[in-house]
Formats: sequence, C-alpha cells, structure tokens
Amino acid sequence: MVSYLLSVLRGLPVSPPKASQEQWAQFFSVLVPHWILPLLYWQIRSLPEECHPPKNVMDQMRQVFLLNSVRAFHLETQLREVLAAFEKEAVRILVLKGPALGRSVYPDPATREGSDLDLLVLPGQMIRARRILENLGYQCQDRRFEVSRDFYCEEKFVPPGNAGGRRLIELHWDLHRFSGIRREAGIEELFTNAVRISNSALTFEALHPVDALIHRALNNAFIHDQDMRLSWIYDVVLLARSLRVPEDWEVLQQRSVDWRARLALEHSLTLARIWGGLELPHEYADFSMWPRPTKTEIDGWYNATRRHERLSEYLSLHMSHASGRLEKLRFFIHLLFPSPDYMRVKYPPSKDGLLFLSYVRRWRRWLSRLLPAG
Repeated sequence: MVSYLLSVLRGLPVSPPKASQEQWAQFFSVLVPHWILPLLYWQIRSLPEECHPPKNVMDQMRQVFLLNSVRAFHLETQLREVLAAFEKEAVRILVLKGPALGRSVYPDPATREGSDLDLLVLPGQMIRARRILENLGYQCQDRRFEVSRDFYCEEKFVPPGNAGGRRLIELHWDLHRFSGIRREAGIEELFTNAVRISNSALTFEALHPVDALIHRALNNAFIHDQDMRLSWIYDVVLLARSLRVPEDWEVLQQRSVDWRARLALEHSLTLARIWGGLELPHEYADFSMWPRPTKTEIDGWYNATRRHERLSEYLSLHMSHASGRLEKLRFFIHLLFPSPDYMRVKYPPSKDGLLFLSYVRRWRRWLSRLLPAG
C-alpha cells in the first residue's frame, strides 16, 4: 500500500494492491493526519480507472478533497479581508506556507491542507500590524513582541467568536529563532526577494521559491523532526521542482549557508528523494560538492538534535539570541508565566479561580518532554 501511495503521488500508473475493506480503512486512517489525501485524490483522478482503489475509498477521498475545497475558499476569503486591511494602512506583508504554496506550486489550492494563516511583517511594522488585526476583531493571545523580540518570532491571533470558518493567524516578525543559530541573513532580504502571486481570486506577495524551500526545510528539521507529515515533504518536492537550473540552485546553495540551513536543507531534500521521488539536477545531486556549512551551524545542529533529551540544551539553544542579561531574564520569566489570556486558551481552567493549575499543567507537560526518561 505504501508503494502504491508513493507511485500515485509521483504520477505513475500502477494497479492498487489487493486488500480487504478493513485494510483500506486502516490505511486511510493512517493517511488522514499526513494531510496528503487531497493531493492523492487529485493524482488518482488523472490515472486510468484500473489504477483506482475501491469505489468506497475513492468516495472517501473525494469527500476529503471537497471539504478541503470549502476550507480553501473560506481561507482565501479571510486572507482577502486581511490583505485589504493591511493595504489600506500601507503595511507590507508576505503570505507564508499553505495558502502561498497552494497558489504557487500545488495544482490546486484544495490539494494543500493547512491549519492556520501565517503572515510575515517587518519588525518595525509589528505593532501597527497587531493593531490592524485587532481592529478586525482578532484577539492577540500573548503580546510577545515587547517581551522578547530576540527570542520569539510570532504572535497568535484568534478570530472573532462569530467568524465561522476563519483560521487562527500567526503574525511573524522573524523566522526560525527556534534554531538558536546566529545567522548572516535577515528578514529584510525576504521582502526584497519576494514574488507576487496573482490569480482571479486574490493577489498577494510570498517568499521567493528559494526562500520558501529554505524555510520549509528549517521547519521540517527543527520543528517537525518528531512529527513529520507527508504533506511537508511534498512541499519540498514541489518547491525544488519549481527552481530554475542553474540560476535558482546556485542561489539556493549560498542562501542556505547564510541562513544556517545547509544541513537542514540536505536533510529535507534527502527525505524528498526517498518519499517523493525527487530527482535533483545532476550537478547538484552530490551534497559533498555543496558549500560547507559554517561551524556555527554545525554546532547549532548538534545541539538542536539533542534538545529533546536535555533541558540545558533546550534553554541554551533558544536563549542564544538574547541581547543581554535583562533580555534573558524577561524571556525566562515569560516562559514560566505566559499571559493569563494565553493560558486560558491553551490550558483552559475548570474555573476562573483555578488558573494557577493551568500553569502547573503547562510546567508538567513541558518538563515531561524535556527531561531525560527516568
């Protein structure tokens, strides 16, 4: 069944395996959290009927695809409203991840599932951008920018209670502070390199495919290394296929070093080759011929891969960006005691007077993930 899945996603005509209804149902349930079913359905539709799974399985995939079509419509409606508000206030934003990829490298927006809406603004525009969203009725969960802009990189905004179908918005003023690796590249260059995506539904700015690939790779390596989805691997597949040879690949090599993402990129491209059948251009297929990662990145990568094992690695990794002792102190206090509004959303108490128990639940969950087993 896995071979069938990978062949179909690569557009190869192959007969489905002989399996019971129970086995197909089990396989379907395994694929749901990978957000790959809409793309799988799209690919199967273009294949001869003898390559299709049983009718009830096709019907299930069709339902997932149609549901995601509706979600994509609502998301783009929400995005259009947000874009109009930012344009009115002359605040420039870039659209990240799902919506941008769905309209650039995927065959249809409905083939790329997503959970929220990610936007990027320049740090100097962050407070104005927050105000714009609040004027639209969004509630900021936790005002992190003033607390520690050197450590955090985003704030989350909950849509109004009566806004059916609207997604949570993550407003970023930076990307990948979580890696704890000091870099040469800055957010400003992402705006300089940005591309405009325009269609009959809406027009917006997004990351250049080279930058989008680098930041997808960083997410895969540092954030989702323990909960990888096939959809994130296929983001890499489709982005890599969209790059021009040799122009974009030459730029990709250098920018990956500047962003301290050289090892993360190799990691993600390797996964894309294994699971997505990605074929790298011949002259870029041997990573030993790529520019070497800096010592800073190598050390950071080593520490990052151990952050699930030791609390000290986790803290040193994330606090390495702090500009001074006061910044570190503010971050540490905020890490232990986030705002009550944030806690009510993430760890809702059974009663208003029991909010302190929400903090205890947070600390227990956090420590259980960071302290060594036993």
